[in-house]
Order: sequence, then C-alpha cells, then structure tokens
Amino acid sequence: MPRPSSPNLRPGGAPSILRSADIGPAPRRSPHGGPTWREFLHAQASGLLAAHFFHVDTVISKRLYVFAAMEVGTRTMHILGITAHPTAARATQLAPNLLTDLGDHASAFRYLLRDHDSRYTQAFDAVFTTDGIKILKSAPQAPRMNAHLERFIRTTRAERTDRLLIYNEQHLRHVLAEYTQHCNSSRPHQALQLRAPADDPDAIPFPAQRIQRLDVLGGLIHEYRNIAWPTSDQVGKRPGHRAYETFGTQQAQTTPTTSKSSAAPATPPSTNGVATAGPTS
Repeated sequence: MPRPSSPNLRPGGAPSILRSADIGPAPRRSPHGGPTWREFLHAQASGLLAAHFFHVDTVISKRLYVFAAMEVGTRTMHILGITAHPTAARATQLAPNLLTDLGDHASAFRYLLRDHDSRYTQAFDAVFTTDGIKILKSAPQAPRMNAHLERFIRTTRAERTDRLLIYNEQHLRHVLAEYTQHCNSSRPHQALQLRAPADDPDAIPFPAQRIQRLDVLGGLIHEYRNIAWPTSDQVGKRPGHRAYETFGTQQAQTTPTTSKSSAAPATPPSTNGVATAGPTS
C-alpha cells in the first residue's frame, strides 16, 4: 500500500517549509532566543574564569598533572598546583589557590568554566559558589567550549614542555612559573590589540628608538624591550641575562657578543615596553 503524500516526507520538504516561513534553525527561532556559546563567552569574558587539568610526562616516564586557570577577559594565567595524584581531594585543596591569587579581584568574576571530570566534586564547586561564582560545565568531549585555556595548554606544550626534558615536579614547577610570568607580562595577544595581559590598556606606547632582545627560558623564547641608548662602557652588557642584540637607527648598531643564527626578528613593543616574537589569540 503506498504511503500517503506529505510535504515533510519529500526530500528537502521540512527545510523548504521553514525557509519559506522565515523560521531559522533552533534555538534561534525568536529574536529573544538565547545567545550562542561564542556570544556568551564574548559578553561574559570579563567575569569568566576557566580551569582545567593537563598532564606533562617527565624524562623517567612519570606523568605529572598541572591544574591551571585563566582569567578569560585578560588572558591572565594562574598555575594553581602540580601533582602526580590528581584526586578529587587534591583538586579541592588546590581550588582556594585561585581565589588567593585573585585577592579582592575575585568579586569581579561571576562564572567558572570547567569540564565534567570526576575530580570536580561538590566540595570543589562549593569553594567558588560561597564567593558568588557560579559553575559552568562544558559539554562532554567538547574542548572548544573551553578554547582559550585549551589554546594556552597547546602553546605551553609546543613552546616549552615538548622541547625540554622535565626531570621532576620541582623542575616542572620552575619551568611553568617562568613561562607563565612571560605569558602574563610579555606575550602579546591579538584579542588584546597586541598587548600583554599585564599591560595598561589606557597607556599609549611611544615609538621605539632602540630595541633590546633578551633570551628567556634558555633562548627558546625572545623578548624585546625599549631601552635608552647606552653609554660606551655599557654596550653589550646586560647583567643577569644572556647575550642580546640591539637594533636602532640613531646611532651605530651594537654588535652582539653572542647571537644565534636563528634569532627572531624584532617586533613592535607592547604597552609596558615588552614584546615577543609572535602574538596569540
């Protein structure tokens, strides 16, 4: 017996009917519908925190877990702790470290974004809800919902941990502390108009007349700073740092004491006079 004819059974029938009625796909069918996830993150970035565990393998094949958090609005990073046993109790112990780092600034945040990991228990959530911070859970197997922090983790692995032999927890703690300091004070972001998270957004950088290159983390990363022209006895000397190169036009360029064949090119300085080889989003 032939099936009854229906416009919903024809190829493309239902989409055609919806388009003819000017009805968009759910949940955007009304002008008062909820925002998309991208729109939500953009609107709430200044009051949004993101937290996540990621792992690093040492040279002796021991896996260490790092608990990291980000202030999404400014891209400021916090390394809250490193442990070889990421249990729920350990996660709850590390949670107050974020509120301690934020200090009085914690009252400016409304949401904490995390995944559905079993390490995050009600005791973990209570640390933040008592301070008026609501918990947002990303969808299962949807890392793009926490894209800002996931990008930091990928960059950390590409620039640091994948290029070093990590010996133990103390070594990893030192490496991540130095790298986080570099990211917060020196690394420009496209979302911040090529400013570093610690830069003053109201400051206007002046044109650089002389740029100094500093090697960070054993020379894997280069920082560039505005400096005054040195006197003759200061040329080529920078206590506490490895050899650097200088670039300028007003005076004769300084010959570096030691330079790498693959030195990164100079880039415009950030607001506080520090820039790095490339911006991130």
